[in-house]
Amino acid sequence: MSMYTPRKMTLMSLLSVIIFLAVVGSGVVMFSSELDRRVVDDSTQLVSRYLNSQREMLSALSDDYNNWDVAFDNIRDGDMDSFYENYASGAEGGDVFTELHILNAFNHRSTSWTQGSADVPVYDDSYTAGLARTVRTMMAGRPIMPQTSFQFYTFDEGGFKLHAASYVMPTDPIRLRTLTTTDASVAIMTRVIDQDALTKMGRDLLLTQVTLSAAPVADRSYFAVLGPDGAVVAYVNWISAQPGSELVRWMLPWLLLVSLVFVAVSSAIAIVAHRNATMLLAREESANRAARTDSLTGIANRMAFNEGLKNQSTALRNSVALIYLDLNNFKKINDTFGHEVGDAVVIGVSARLSELSKNNTLVARMGGDEFSVVITNCADAKAEASAALLQIEALLEQPLIINQNSFNLSAAIGVAINDNIVQEPSEMLRRADVAMYHAKRSSDQSAQFYDDGIDQTAKEDFLIERALRAAIEMPDELDILFQPMVSARTGQFVKAEALARWHSKTIGHVSPEIFITIAERSGLIGELGQILFEKICSRIVEYPDLHVSVNVSPIQLQDDAYLLDMNRIVAKYDIAPSRIEFELTEGIIVENRQLAAVRLKLMHDMGFKTSLDDFGTGFSSIGYLRHMPFDTLKIDRSFLLEGASEPKCLQLIKSMIIVGQSMGQNVVCEGIETEAQAKLVKSFGCDLFQGYLFDKPIPIEVLAQKYLKNYSHKVA
Repeated sequence: MSMYTPRKMTLMSLLSVIIFLAVVGSGVVMFSSELDRRVVDDSTQLVSRYLNSQREMLSALSDDYNNWDVAFDNIRDGDMDSFYENYASGAEGGDVFTELHILNAFNHRSTSWTQGSADVPVYDDSYTAGLARTVRTMMAGRPIMPQTSFQFYTFDEGGFKLHAASYVMPTDPIRLRTLTTTDASVAIMTRVIDQDALTKMGRDLLLTQVTLSAAPVADRSYFAVLGPDGAVVAYVNWISAQPGSELVRWMLPWLLLVSLVFVAVSSAIAIVAHRNATMLLAREESANRAARTDSLTGIANRMAFNEGLKNQSTALRNSVALIYLDLNNFKKINDTFGHEVGDAVVIGVSARLSELSKNNTLVARMGGDEFSVVITNCADAKAEASAALLQIEALLEQPLIINQNSFNLSAAIGVAINDNIVQEPSEMLRRADVAMYHAKRSSDQSAQFYDDGIDQTAKEDFLIERALRAAIEMPDELDILFQPMVSARTGQFVKAEALARWHSKTIGHVSPEIFITIAERSGLIGELGQILFEKICSRIVEYPDLHVSVNVSPIQLQDDAYLLDMNRIVAKYDIAPSRIEFELTEGIIVENRQLAAVRLKLMHDMGFKTSLDDFGTGFSSIGYLRHMPFDTLKIDRSFLLEGASEPKCLQLIKSMIIVGQSMGQNVVCEGIETEAQAKLVKSFGCDLFQGYLFDKPIPIEVLAQKYLKNYSHKVA
């Protein structure tokens, strides 16, 4: 009799099936539990990475903004309006930070800006008292060095807050060395992570019911947020997917038929596992991409730029070119057409610059209207940068049409080259930034490559600006000299041009061409112009027959209050406005003809006279001369200097004299240095002479003694 009876075989088969089912079931249970655990771990890592990306973004912005001369000087000078424009206005949109707190070491007060009311600062020490204590405790003993911000979390009833605190430091090494922790102000950038922010994070990471609590919520995944002292301040909770448990529930009914569906079940497991892994990878990739993409334009952002530049600068000592762009007159577009049009301009420029993107080129928006182009693996970095500059110029010169408005765009561009020398990305960016600002200051605003000379110029300009600010506070260093203008027909003195001079106690004599330009660029020209004009009026008040011409900066002309201030000063000294003649250059007229016409009419309505200086050097037009009420035309000295070798220049002088006189204007020829020049220009019919042949710029006392008593220098 066979030992394998049907019953035994059935039992054995049944036992085999049971054992198999038990093995398969336990394997499935173990697999499902492990899958659920991995999903929980992966979602926790995603949350951690997401919060860390916010932390890194806030830290990078803090390091960038707080190592900035403009921010440091604004706080030191108590100029919180300018500080808002340059810095604190970033809290208005709340894209990166939603609050900004300044612990001012100069007046020992705190100032805060918050999203939604960033243009209205809060001066309330109690508002930041607890935060200030925490920051001061954590910063005790920390050295004042660039790129040293630290981050921490706090919690309140509205959510938890991410903070990045750093000393506000100047970039100048000399100033930085003298700064101590007791007199260094602290800037605290804050990003509020409330329920709305958590909901957005849930959408970005595909998580369900993301909430904040003081303790972990049962049956939910969580991430512990640590405070500055290492203690947990809050928990971020969410419901994790449970693909393993769902899989078990789906498979159990079919385990009884395992002999028929084993292959199908195995395939289903593989498919589910692959699907879950793919979803997790997609979530991680989406989070990383979002953290490194500019939300407005869709191109790379500052974080992606920093990572790309750092990787390429250190890899195999690659040669790298960094091009830094800042759109010209972008603020004017925003102010005139609104921020929606401004955003559209930024998007349009980004789209055009993206045409440069290729394997070794990264285009990024650095913020606002600033962009960068990084070219890596260069055989000849300077040559490739020069080729890219030509492409950029071609892309920008095409008008950008937005809402039926045509915008002709240009940019100030600086270039830094890293030729097989490992440089920190921050140093390359600083060099490109220095070169860009040098380009912005140059007359033709052409792109500038960084060199040590540009860096030295920037440092010298900084020293001059600092000395000029001191001179404005103590204006004894500033002086006025007067250069006479004489009649070409009689040789008698007619009037004088008032010229500014500055001899600094710290840096010595500074040319007007230098300090006036720096005053315009630094926003000091308004204060400086009033001081100089008041000095002029105080000098000429004793000589009622003396008429003077005064140079006007384009920046002054744009100021609505400028002429009111000038009118107030002449009234203060009881000087007739007709004794003052304002000199404007052709560049002012060409740049904004409508504004110039309004200002010229107002000058004449107030009783002042006007003169067009450097006539012939710009884009002269008989048409605008007919509509601009000038009393005098001044022919630039360059025509006389070039006339000796270029006879056409002499013919131009003669023609300009005829044009001016035909419109009833007196014509002055500048730069007369020889009797031969004076005789020649006199034969052309010029009205007035000015130049070293007659006299150099001299003090008012010397002018009065020499010229206000029957002076005559008659030209034969």
